[in-house]
Parts: sequence; C-alpha cells; structure tokens
Amino acid sequence: MSVWKRHARYYLTLIQSNKDAWQWIEVELAQIRRAWAWVSGDGDEELVPAYIRTFFPFQEGRGLWREAVTWGERGLAVARALAMVIK
Repeated sequence: MSVWKRHARYYLTLIQSNKDAWQWIEVELAQIRRAWAWVSGDGDEELVPAYIRTFFPFQEGRGLWREAVTWGERGLAVARALAMVIK
C-alpha cells in the first residue's frame, strides 16, 4: 500500500471516529484536504464516496458550500465512470 493511500485511509478513519470533534478537524484540515486531493485525483477512487459522506457534515456545519459542491461534483464524476465500466 502506498504512503498516500495509508495517509488517506488514516485521515478518513480519524474523521469517522471524530465526526463531532469540530476543533480537531479544524486543526487537521490541511492534511484532510491533502488526502482528498490524492483520493480524488490519481488516487483511490473507491475512497471518494466515503470522504464525501464522512466530511460533508463538517463542510455543512462550517458553511463550506463551495468546497462541498466541488467534492460532490467529483463524486458524481467517479460514479458515472464506474457506471460506464459496469455496463
């Protein structure tokens, strides 16, 4: 497993277990966004829906709508690509 994948999984797990700890997420926001950039770029597209689902409550609570929309659009693109593969 690559370092980037371990990084992405680590932060996803931490967000999932600390989803109500807004202060912790604020402190780790740069690392979470770095993990998202890898996941949604050339990384592991399987993690895209989990990141969106797990991180959206934080984005919503902090009014980060533009970021939430951008993440959601990337999630839709991944879902469409997977649907094409399945057909």
